[in-house]
Amino acid sequence: MIDELQFITNQSTGIHTMVSVPVSLYPNPVRDQLHIESPADFRWMRVTDITGKVHIQQAYRNTLSLEALPQGSYYLTLYSDKVYTVQPFFRY
Repeated sequence: MIDELQFITNQSTGIHTMVSVPVSLYPNPVRDQLHIESPADFRWMRVTDITGKVHIQQAYRNTLSLEALPQGSYYLTLYSDKVYTVQPFFRY
């Protein structure tokens, strides 16, 4: 799945602006290992469930182990210094 929606925060106004940066998550749905591809320079990542509960928060890596997560729908948020993107995925 490729989602090209990302947000930039304007330093002087605090307003988010959308820009196009490709992000690919695979496989989706995922069982144990989620792979992330993007040309963006992400620094942090966070996995939340549909209620907003944070399950994983760590430095960015292009592979994410999901073995400890129960089955369900989740959101992966990727952060750089100025931008972030939110990507949905499903663990089975």
